Formats: sequence, structure tokens, C-alpha cells
Amino acid sequence: RRRPVTPHPCRRQLQLPPESCVYVGDDERDVVAGLAAGMGTVAATYGYLGSNADTLGGGTRVPRKGTVFVSTRREGVVYALVDADRDGRAETRHVIARGLEMPNGIAFKDGALWIVANDRIVRLDDIESRLADPPKPTLVTADLPTEDHHGWRYAAFGPDGRLYYAIGAPCNICDRDADGFASIVRTGPDGRGR
Repeated sequence: RRRPVTPHPCRRQLQLPPESCVYVGDDERDVVAGLAAGMGTVAATYGYLGSNADTLGGGTRVPRKGTVFVSTRREGVVYALVDADRDGRAETRHVIARGLEMPNGIAFKDGALWIVANDRIVRLDDIESRLADPPKPTLVTADLPTEDHHGWRYAAFGPDGRLYYAIGAPCNICDRDADGFASIVRTGPDGRGR
């Protein structure tokens, strides 16, 4: 019998509020545990999800309405899963963005969702009020390297209110940091001040 998932001890040890933590798991129970703890959650294609599952880039819980945003690298689609009754299971699923190149990184701030794809960053304003009819994405920046080897991006807002995202290396063994690869970028929510 496997032990229950408890993300609380690590969070307490680091003395961080739950909304500034992300819980990564490979099973539905991991996602439920992370959401119950008030953390953003990321489901990884590994282990219990099976070999036919698509890679889930990230998930951000919006405590007010119980929405989990899920990005899919292979499909190029971002979903909103709504758990209206807060029982840990989504009753509805909405496609809120499609046609993106590896939209792995997602971050939620001030009612808007930032989607960090391989080639650009877009924002969906007031997204929770418009899940059934999402707004057209606003381009934040298209100034990203487009190499797709390690091109998926992880994203989060820091305590300073700035957006942080990763730029992967275009190779396994190389020295490309002079080109801005293999780095974490910090920028304003509007894409300026990099």
C-alpha cells in the first residue's frame, strides 16, 4: 500500500505560502493533494498516467473559482478544467487556446493567464469570466528563440510581480549561454524590462 500524498511538510519547512508553491506529480491523487493544499499543480507524463497520456505542461489553481489550467505540449492546446463543487474532479473542460507551439508554461496573475509557448508569450485577460468564449490572445512577446530541442518553457510569477520563464539549451552538450540559452528570464508582465 502506497503512503498518502502530503505536500504540506515541505511547504511548512520552507515557510512558504501555498500559493507560491507548485506541486508536481504523476498521478491524479497528486493533483488532488496539491489542490487541497492550495498549491498550483503540475501533472507529468511519467509513471501512473500511462504511455498514451499527453505531456501536461502545467496547471495553476485559481482558488476563487476552482479552475485548473492545463497546457499540452504535443497538442498545442490549453484547457481550463472547472471543479465547481470542489470535490477534486472537474465537471467541465474548456479549450481556451489552440494552435500554439509547445505551450508548456502557464502562469495566472490578476485575472489573466500567461501562456509561454516555444515561440511566444500570450495573455488571456479576464479568462475565468470567459471560459466558454475565450478572448483572442494578446501577444506579450514574440522575441524568443524558436529552437525546439529543450524548447518547452516553464513559467511562474515571482514575489516581485515579474514573470520568470526558462529558455532551454538547443542541444544536450553545448555552450550556448552567450546566445541566451540555458537560462531563466525575468521580465515584466507586459514582456518589457528583460
